[in-house]
Parts: sequence; structure tokens; C-alpha cells
Amino acid sequence: MINEDELRSKLEEKSVAQIAKDYNCSENTIRRAMKKFGLIKTSKKLYQNKEILLDMLQTKTVQEIADYFNVDNHTISRWINKNNISFNDKKLYRNKTWLEQKLKEFNGSLSAISKETGYKKDTMLEWCYKFNLKHTPEFNKKYNLNIDYFKNIDSEIKAYYLGFGMADFGISKDCYSFEFRLKKDDKYIIEKLAKELNYTADLYHFKDSIREGYSLRISSKEICKDLIYHGIVPNKSGKEVLPNTVSKELIKHFIRGFIDGDGYIGGIKDKTLAICSMSYNILLSIKLFLEKELNIKEYKIKPTLKESGNILYYYKIYGDSFIKVLDYLYKDSTIYLTRKHDNYLIHLNKDINRKNKKSKKAPLLSN
Repeated sequence: MINEDELRSKLEEKSVAQIAKDYNCSENTIRRAMKKFGLIKTSKKLYQNKEILLDMLQTKTVQEIADYFNVDNHTISRWINKNNISFNDKKLYRNKTWLEQKLKEFNGSLSAISKETGYKKDTMLEWCYKFNLKHTPEFNKKYNLNIDYFKNIDSEIKAYYLGFGMADFGISKDCYSFEFRLKKDDKYIIEKLAKELNYTADLYHFKDSIREGYSLRISSKEICKDLIYHGIVPNKSGKEVLPNTVSKELIKHFIRGFIDGDGYIGGIKDKTLAICSMSYNILLSIKLFLEKELNIKEYKIKPTLKESGNILYYYKIYGDSFIKVLDYLYKDSTIYLTRKHDNYLIHLNKDINRKNKKSKKAPLLSN
């Protein structure tokens, strides 16, 4: 049984969490008692108490606390600042409700939220992507950006990045931004695209228990519109296509980019080129194109059922067709993932050595 006078006395010295421990009950039970005894209405100082604010900020947004005490959110924010409460210690940006409310409060400006809370803008941007929350893009105000880059796919590099993007670009649901992330060793591929786009901001560095790498994040409705026109759509898994907006002369660069994103070139003892996708259509289009263009052996596309219940399709090329396809894809190329290209050179040298033993004419290709 909670006594009114006893509770009033405890509130002068302790937080709600501490009082709940004293009574061996939940914090909500204490707050209901506070309402019952009129302690919230009669005391203007409860929301001014640092311990109470810290306690409530663990689970509530600033607006929710303001509603609880029947005051405006600026009053709560003012007392948060007066009490020198550090938002960095609380990681409230991991709370979708809190972040969504802040975006509404500051008209989507991460810079304004950062100024009030002390959170880093890039950190909050990461969680905006995770929660699919819309924010006001600020890149064009501060950084350069060629928003027309993907409008026409008229070069090897554009076709390559469109192919890589078909595999690895992530476009937001509101079609306002996209992200391209790769592991640390492949950073140069992202840096090259940033340079192509005249993008002058820093890349985002990420590190978790699975991997470490870098991410390019672009907020541009114009670029997203062009990417969608070429077939890279939001939630694209299973919807990937070989775009008809890329000329026949540049398709091989698109395919090379797609392989660098979702493909595999075997090492020294594995003469296999494998391309995987949740989209049967894109693999079929690539298969038919290569068979017609290079007159290679017909290999089947095979499905594999994943633990998630999704079907992943594989198109694999072996033997002489393996070298023939890679020769075609890498001929006169200037951009590729080095580690996959190195595997190609290993097999190419082996193939030349084998032919040299027979003919003793062809020179060894140096790496």
C-alpha cells in the first residue's frame, strides 16, 4: 500500500525508478499513485528533477513527457538542457518513436536535432535508414553532387555501376535516397563512384559484429528517379532486370558490375563463374545474352531454397565457356573488383600455360 505523505517525501529525494524498487512494484504503479494523489498537478518541480527526467527519457520521447506533465515540449527540452542531461549516454535515436517525433518536431532536419541533442547526424541518419524514416536531405546545401549522372547510361563506368547497383544499391521507400555499402577492402569502388558523382562529403564508416566497411549515402530524388527508370527499385530483391536502357555495346560492363555485386569467380582449383539472384528473370536474360553473343554451352539456372523460405537462383558457367565469358567481360575494361579480376588472371594464365605446352608458341601473360 502506497502512502501519500510517504510518497510525497520520497519524491523530494528519489527518482520514480528508485521509489519503485523501495515498494517492489513497477514504475507505472508509482506514476499512477502520483496521479491519484495529485502530486503531478501540484508540483511544478517534478519535470525539473534531473533523476525523474533521466528515468522517463529511457522509455519516452520529449513530447510524451511533455504530454504527461501537461506542458509544452520546449519546457521539457529546456529543463533537459538546464540539468545538463547528455542524450549521447541514452542513445534515444535507437527508439523509432523518439526519432520519428524529433523528425516531425524539427521538420526532418537532422542538423537541428543534432544541435539540440548532441547526437551525431551520421549516427541518426543510420537509424533513419533502419527505420525507413524520411528526413530532409541536406547534402545539396553543403556538398556538390552531379544529379544527372545516371540519366543516360552512355559509358563503361556508368554501365558498370548500374550493374553493381542492380545487385547492391538500396533505394529508400520514399525514393528520396539510396545507399551503396561494401566491405573495407572494396572501399576504392565506392570512392570511384563518389568521384564520378562529384560527391565531396565523407563516406560513412560502419563496423559491427559481422563486418566492417564503408557506405555511400546519397539523398537525391532526381538520382533515385533515374535509377528507378533503369530498373533499380525500392525493395528490389526478386525484381532485378537486365535493363533495356543500356546499349548492346555496354551490356557486358553492366553484367560485370552485377557479377561484382552478386557473383563469384572461383580460385585456382575452382573453374566456376556463378551468378546468383532472387530474380530468375535477370539470370535468364544474362544467360540468353551470353549464349547468343558468345555461342557458349547452355547451362541451366538452378533454384535453391534458403532457410528463410526464399528461393535463390544460380547460373553457373564452367570449363572452356568460363574463360570465354570472362575474356569477353574483362576485355578493354577499366573498372572491376580487383580480387575477382585476380582470380580471372589466375585461370587465364593456367589456360595459356596449358595451351603453351601443346603449341609452345603463345607467351605467358603476366599479371
